[in-house]
Amino acid sequence: MIHGGDIYHNKVNIDFSVSVNPLPVPDNVTDALKDCIGEIGRYPDIECSELSEKVSCKLGVKKENLVFSNGSSEIFMAIAHALRARKVLIPVPSFYGYEYAFSGNCEEMLFYPMKEEDGFKLTDEILGHITSDLDALVIANPNNPTGAMIEEALLSKILNKCLNENVRVIIDECFIEFADEKRSLIGKINDHENLCIIRSFTKIYAIPNVRLGYMICSDLKFVKEVRKHLPEWNVSGFAQAAGKECLKCDEYVRKSVEYIRSEKEFLENEFAKLKIKTFPSDCNYILICSELPLHDLLLEKGIMIRNCDNFRGLKKGYYRIAVKSHGENIKLITEIV
Repeated sequence: MIHGGDIYHNKVNIDFSVSVNPLPVPDNVTDALKDCIGEIGRYPDIECSELSEKVSCKLGVKKENLVFSNGSSEIFMAIAHALRARKVLIPVPSFYGYEYAFSGNCEEMLFYPMKEEDGFKLTDEILGHITSDLDALVIANPNNPTGAMIEEALLSKILNKCLNENVRVIIDECFIEFADEKRSLIGKINDHENLCIIRSFTKIYAIPNVRLGYMICSDLKFVKEVRKHLPEWNVSGFAQAAGKECLKCDEYVRKSVEYIRSEKEFLENEFAKLKIKTFPSDCNYILICSELPLHDLLLEKGIMIRNCDNFRGLKKGYYRIAVKSHGENIKLITEIV
């Protein structure tokens, strides 16, 4: 299994392997989904017109800079097809979906190994690997599975180096609401036509089954090319309705971030007591390292965590733990003990 969330082939009572908001989905979002049942005989808006208008206003970007998709995974695949890249650079460990999207869609993938002694964070060393023969750099902010944000000064250097070398930057911001949305690169898109930002409604609003993601890019020629590699009616009416309601939930997001910050601190303290190594995380999951076979031990007790030994750049003994409700977090720690 290359992703978390495989509750369909395992007996799972609590799933720590997927990093979604532990708070309940906002009522207005679930109400909107229920209302859509009466419209299942209609095709969805092929252009996502209302959703596009609302996201445009919310983020302060032009509607023509937006491309919506059936989850962020679909937009990554469309980007890979549209780029027809010769050479792509991906720092690792990172989300397998990037490699999956570009495998078969580029001539060569290069992997830049982030070091454990640096907390698996990017350093200035990455700048020497950004060269004019690259077509794209794929990075995440915050990173998955470490949860670490890229230092602002370094990210600025990366953007400028890629602009000078004519390298497209594809940055995954699907977890940024949990970390610090003020550090999003959305305000940079007009200065960097080579920049593509990927966002998702899945994680922060706890709606992974709805499937709704989007790309932000000011290069209209590339936007048009990406759209060619997406199927028609790829975003359901349910997803569009949910997305419009999610945009009204600023207070829900604020409370979620506050709650998760507190629970993450609780988990980190408990792991320290258990002598389990943790890596600094800015969002709603924690990368840990343990000599105990935690995945199998916990799965026997109905608890699933993300085994990270199939992440390129990691090895046996690394696990990603989602921050969940306080009761669930206590249960996790109790079962490890």
